[in-house]
Formats: sequence, structure tokens, C-alpha cells
Amino acid sequence: MLLFSAMTLRQFSLFPDWKDPLGCLRWFLITVLFLQFLAAYIVRTRALRRAESLLDVLLPFTCAGLPFLVIMAPYWLWNALESSPYLSTWKTLQYLYFPAQPLFGFSTMALGEMITVWGMLGLKGSFSIATEVRVLRTKGPYRWVRHPLYSGEMLSLMGWSIYYCNLWNLLGCSLFIILQVWRAKREEAKLISVYPEYQHYRQQVGFLFPHILKR
Repeated sequence: MLLFSAMTLRQFSLFPDWKDPLGCLRWFLITVLFLQFLAAYIVRTRALRRAESLLDVLLPFTCAGLPFLVIMAPYWLWNALESSPYLSTWKTLQYLYFPAQPLFGFSTMALGEMITVWGMLGLKGSFSIATEVRVLRTKGPYRWVRHPLYSGEMLSLMGWSIYYCNLWNLLGCSLFIILQVWRAKREEAKLISVYPEYQHYRQQVGFLFPHILKR
């Protein structure tokens, strides 16, 4: 909770230029998200099954911190990775560009952050970073996707990787997606152990994207 408090205070100091409406939208969404994280710790319900192993704690915290490691990486790290003789074939990423790339990447980030905020609204007091089980949520965004919070976070980091297209962001985003999928699978196994009906829910609702045809 102290970490989210510090991040929220820092976020208030990063207000963008009013002339950048998309930047203002992203600032608003991220700020709302941090405030939601803080509120979730205050109103969250009792855990029906807590984290039972070191992996139940380390994996979620790695997933929570990895986007910040990707986004806030210093430029010298980007340059060192791009200049490695073992990765010369990847250097073309540094020059990959198309006219709509900045707008497309920034819009993808904003869309991902909107989905993340919506996911937090649906999760309510069941939020937890560690792999724990609280009240099962199947309404709101959870009617359509089993893990809207993770879908939004993945989409947001993908947008960042499009906006700043380089090898560091690509590798970080790919690792983040792999770890988030692993994290979600572990969560689902624990949910089924507490809520057997989750198995039926899992068959009806998409994992990270909606089952369009079923709907």
C-alpha cells in the first residue's frame, strides 16, 4: 500500500500539457488506476485461500514491477542492448517506423489503461497482487473476459512497445505477457479449488479476449 501511495503522489506531479488531449487522458486513467489500487486495499474482502508458496508471491510481484522496469529503463540500457554484436539482426527495430506509429502506440496504451480501470471497477474488494482467492467476480468486464485487468495491462505495454519500438521494449513486453499468462493460469487453478463452478465459467468466458462467436 505504501508503494501505491508513493506512486500516486508521483503521478500527480506528472500532469501533461493541456494541449495534448491524449496525454491528458492517459494521465487521468493512470491516476484513477493508482487511486483504485489504494482503495482496493482498504475495502478488499477476506482471503478464502491465501498465497501458499514463494512463487505465489514472487510471480505476481514480478508481473507488477516488470512494466515499470520496461518503461523507466535508462537510455544507456537501451543503447547497450541495441549495440550488442550478438543482436545485430535486431537493430532494424530501432529504425522501424510508420507515419501513424506514435498515434497508434499511444492510443493502444490509452485503450489498455481504460480496460485496466474497468477491470479494477469490476474486481472491487477482490483485488490482490499475491495469488489469493477472495470473492469470485463474474459480472461487469468479467462477464466477457476472465482476466480483464491483465488484458488491459498487456495491451498498455504493447502500446508502449509500439510507440517506442526497440529491442528492450519488445523483450520486456514479451516476457511480461508470458509471465502474466502463467500467473493467470495459477490463479485459475486456485479459484477452481475454492469455487468448483469456476470450471463452467471458464468454459463460457474468454481467457484474455471475449468469445465473440459464443456471444
